[in-house]
Amino acid sequence: MVPLRKGRRDMFAASEVTNLTQSWGTSPVPINEIIRRSLTQLRARSREQIRNNSYARKFMGMLKTNVVGPTGFNFNAKSRDPNGQLDKLANQSLERVFKQWCKRKNCDLYGKQSFWDMVRTMISAGVAGDGESLHQIHIGSQYGKYGVQIEALDPELLYTHHNEDLRDGNTIRMGIEYDKRGRAVAYHLRESKGIDPMLGLNTYVSGQYIRVPANRIIHCYVVDNPGQIRGFPWMAPALINLNHQGGFVEAALVNARAGAGKMGFYTDLDDLSEVADKDPESGEFVDESDPGTFHRLPPGVQVQTYDPTYPNNEFESFMKTTLRSIAAGLGVSYHTLANDLEGVNYSSGRLGVFDERDVWKTLQNWVAECFLEPVYEAWLEHQLLRGTVTVNGNPLRGSAFEKYSEVEFSGRRWHGIDPAKESKANTEELGQKTTSRTQIIREKGREPEDVFNEISEEEKLMKELGLQVAPPAAPAPDKKPNDDERPDEDDDE
Repeated sequence: MVPLRKGRRDMFAASEVTNLTQSWGTSPVPINEIIRRSLTQLRARSREQIRNNSYARKFMGMLKTNVVGPTGFNFNAKSRDPNGQLDKLANQSLERVFKQWCKRKNCDLYGKQSFWDMVRTMISAGVAGDGESLHQIHIGSQYGKYGVQIEALDPELLYTHHNEDLRDGNTIRMGIEYDKRGRAVAYHLRESKGIDPMLGLNTYVSGQYIRVPANRIIHCYVVDNPGQIRGFPWMAPALINLNHQGGFVEAALVNARAGAGKMGFYTDLDDLSEVADKDPESGEFVDESDPGTFHRLPPGVQVQTYDPTYPNNEFESFMKTTLRSIAAGLGVSYHTLANDLEGVNYSSGRLGVFDERDVWKTLQNWVAECFLEPVYEAWLEHQLLRGTVTVNGNPLRGSAFEKYSEVEFSGRRWHGIDPAKESKANTEELGQKTTSRTQIIREKGREPEDVFNEISEEEKLMKELGLQVAPPAAPAPDKKPNDDERPDEDDDE
């Protein structure tokens, strides 16, 4: 049971209104109304922190590196024949053509980003920084070699205060048009004043919109509440602390610089008519504290001692406390965000890394479902109509869309914390038949078929060159660690 406050058995303590809680809201507000009121300000402040705060910038880099990775997602077509066997030739052709389309000259409307670069921008500056991402799918013979190109849109084009009831019974809420069943049927994007939209200028014609069908827009955001129709920046819980932390560091640096530059003054007690140091242009007295400089005081002026000693020993503890709160708000570990491994032993570091990697894997699955699969399906539908994908010179049949739409996007994986121990554990599990080589390979971010083909081609080439194919070496037996190799006392391993 939830404990109640002593003396008030009929109420929860958190529901009481006292002098300490009177500013705490007591009326639930619908999530969409909260977003409508706050999204513009949140987005502006989130963008500012990404530009100026090093930790916000680090978080963007962590998303790009861990969710998408250096080479993007692995794409594997999984179409099968009627007998249930993988259609190997069709799958290889689909993978080859899709890989070619992912080049920036083919997939991007403006030819600036490869497809995986677009995904990195979508997950970082888009969904995390702005709260949502918008991409328009352009289809037609004028859109590149494959007739399909993607245009990344500024979410500000989707005006949060555009709400309207249409004559046909549809409604527009925060720029999105819904039918009577509540399904999105179109997006109403603010029209530009004629200025090139690639310049990024937010100059729109008030009340004039371009209606784009919903099947040509990919709108990605994380749904945290039932009925939520727009997203808000992931950095929202940490924005206040990020801003205060940046201001605190700036003030401490200025104070430290002033203290380091503090020198002294010359005073002539015999001749007070001597003119003090003045700026030749403004005529004002010089009051700078550049290192290594001494200035003459004006007659009748005394110096009030100013001895800035901050930052002191409290600076580091305050920074750690603030950054821990920021890391919790961003959903990442403190030692990764702050680049601080002090006091981290093997066990605690391993636990933190594994928890964080589960977050990245969850986001990878979300990106695949929300963005990658819709893009692929739009691409596939048009390629089947154009006859771009062929097997032995014959184009794949457009009527088999459902068959060829079976694909798998797998995200990057990471090196083990202790590769030797993990390799030994994998060998033991293989011997006990509690895992498979396929599972082990996939955990490393590779496709089993690709690995087996590489091994086959490698061994074939070695035989052709007269090289002996040696069997894999057995894992080295465990040895008893000496005193220098023993783990920490608090190391569970």
